[in-house]
Amino acid sequence: MPIVFLLPLGALLSFAAAWLTRSRARYVYVAIGCVMAAIWLLYMVLLINLELPD
Repeated sequence: MPIVFLLPLGALLSFAAAWLTRSRARYVYVAIGCVMAAIWLLYMVLLINLELPD
């Protein structure tokens, strides 16, 4: 169950860090946020379609 809440929160924090950063690390923060959001979306799709346990 924590993955449902922690991954989107981590992605939002990563995007916020990218917005506040003015260096090359911005791209790293954006990439991390995109990966976390993609994993969360994949998990939600599998949770709905395959009825995975929470």
